[in-house]
Amino acid sequence: MNEFVDHVLELMEPWAPVRARRMFGGLGLYREARMFALVFDDTLYLKVAPDTRDRFAAAGCTPFFYRSGGRNIEMSYWRAPDACIDDPAAMSTWCALAWEAAWRSPPSVRKATRKVAAREGPQSSRAAQSPAPKSGSRRRPRR
Repeated sequence: MNEFVDHVLELMEPWAPVRARRMFGGLGLYREARMFALVFDDTLYLKVAPDTRDRFAAAGCTPFFYRSGGRNIEMSYWRAPDACIDDPAAMSTWCALAWEAAWRSPPSVRKATRKVAAREGPQSSRAAQSPAPKSGSRRRPRR
């Protein structure tokens, strides 16, 4: 990791055990396998929900954007208030809001699709895409 991420994780320790995983040039922060924050360019972003967005805006926070196809895409992660970086109590308060937002947000379509495919087994998605072999025809096993 780096010094900033180590500092953030240390500030979160009194609130809950959190671990960081690399993703897309940044780091996702997880509690109990649920991502509730991200770090990108030494900036902490916390998950927001429609009902917490105004609270983050009132604290002077701004949303995380990324560029795709020549346009800016806003994510549901907003920059953490400056007080979080110096105060474990403030970090705990804002992390709790982000954690609740993460639990209330529906899983992404891509994730949901993978879960359905995993539940139905690897053959189900292939079977839906390719026609069944004609009776009497033989397929060679793959190597």
